[in-house]
Amino acid sequence: MSPPIAYLAQSKLYLQKAENQFREIKSEFGQSIQRQRLQVQRRNAWKDRGIRSMMMSPQAMAQLEQQAEAVVPVAITSLCNAGEGKLFYALEAGEMGALFRFDPNGDREERLFHIEPAMSRIIARQIEAVRFLEQRERGE
Repeated sequence: MSPPIAYLAQSKLYLQKAENQFREIKSEFGQSIQRQRLQVQRRNAWKDRGIRSMMMSPQAMAQLEQQAEAVVPVAITSLCNAGEGKLFYALEAGEMGALFRFDPNGDREERLFHIEPAMSRIIARQIEAVRFLEQRERGE
């Protein structure tokens, strides 16, 4: 059996689950960041609403309240083989970044550490280069 295929498209991670079938892998960490930010926005919304209502017309206020809440974008920016069927990937969520190891067999992500978003891409590329050199030395 050949190893499963994983790829990035539009900052999302996809993994082959069967012949010609792929599924999106959603980061639990990324989703928790989005939930936390929305909770903070909702908790603090009353503060802005009072100040804005004094400065804006009722029509502008109604239009502003109809706009969707801002969701923190979550982007998986790098992907590489971690060996033993696992994957490394770098994730950015707003001003936060992290490096993860994902086990497709257990469908589980493990956060290795938090870093600045730009650093997560650099570290993931360095890991990918090391993995490539190790495979090359083994003749794979």
